[in-house]
Amino acid sequence: MSIYVQQPQPYDLVSDHVQMAGVAGGAFEASFNYRIHEGHDEVVGSFMAGDGAGGHGQFQLTVDVSGAAFTLEKIFVEVFHESPADGAELDKV
Repeated sequence: MSIYVQQPQPYDLVSDHVQMAGVAGGAFEASFNYRIHEGHDEVVGSFMAGDGAGGHGQFQLTVDVSGAAFTLEKIFVEVFHESPADGAELDKV
């Protein structure tokens, strides 16, 4: 697997600013995407990690979710990269 999310971990408490960190690599052009959701609303974005040629690199970012209309008390953080061939979500964790 080319993505390891170290923060947040399951059952961590988060606020309106979710801090994400980990190690990722192996994606096409070192581009990764994230999705923070709880089934009703979502916040999406992207970041760069690794060297784009299979090398891994650390990532750390803070995502502002204060504008999301979350209705449940728990959220899911997904990190993945997209296939350049068909846009499929690869290595999603």
